[in-house]
Amino acid sequence: MPVHEVEDRLTRSISKLRPVIAKAVNKCMEGIAIEVGQKLGKEMGTLFALMFDGWSHAGIHYVALSAVNETDDKLRVPPLGLSPLEDDSQTADARIKLFGNILDVYHKTNDMFLEPYDNLLDKVDNLMVELRHENNHAELKKHTELVPVKRNVTRWSSTFTMVQRYIRIRAEFEKVDAVEEMVPTGGKHRKLVALFEHL
Repeated sequence: MPVHEVEDRLTRSISKLRPVIAKAVNKCMEGIAIEVGQKLGKEMGTLFALMFDGWSHAGIHYVALSAVNETDDKLRVPPLGLSPLEDDSQTADARIKLFGNILDVYHKTNDMFLEPYDNLLDKVDNLMVELRHENNHAELKKHTELVPVKRNVTRWSSTFTMVQRYIRIRAEFEKVDAVEEMVPTGGKHRKLVALFEHL
């Protein structure tokens, strides 16, 4: 039902509630949305996944976005937003824009999970770039047939693949003298292994 329906004479005649104007209803809805958004934002924390579902009804394509997280050892999937796509657009750009708008409400970003690891991931990416140089690559080929994989910032899967490859052939990296000091050791290596298990 549209919000302006509260000002309709017929609607008011069948309601026992006190008359109200659409502006007041909008203000109340905004306040509720802010409170619910803050509560959900706290509950989601920083470790969460995004899940979306799309369907069509009466010629309109809808998309629902939900957060997936674990709280008190229970799986939670609270809905974050539901919206028809703008101009019924089926493009990836339209969906990315929708996700961004919904996450903004909860003060979240889709890269929040990797943010604490950015410096470490940059170091691994730099290592991979160095290993792709001709001399280093030739030296690495003596120890393994697997090639280094660098990160593509526009593809989340490339981060996963890069970390997976790093873990798989880390021992061989250390045999390439030119990059030996660039290979993460100790605590940094354990952080990367822990990150990979969460990815």
